[in-house]
Amino acid sequence: MILSMPRDIRGTQDGHAAAPSTLNIKFDDWQETTATGFGRPILANLRNTAIAAELEALKRRSEALEGSLRPTGH
Repeated sequence: MILSMPRDIRGTQDGHAAAPSTLNIKFDDWQETTATGFGRPILANLRNTAIAAELEALKRRSEALEGSLRPTGH
């Protein structure tokens, strides 16, 4: 019985020694999930902004072309 207590304590300590590596893996997984979760909406927003700017440029170009094709009355 006297020797079993130190063995139990040692087993518990060994279990605690493995805990930081498990925490690191969990933290890395959480960090990757968070980055992916926030990254997708940000990329989608940037893409939408770029598309909106391109559409505006095409509208201005179209309006300029339409204006140059209108009869001047001569």
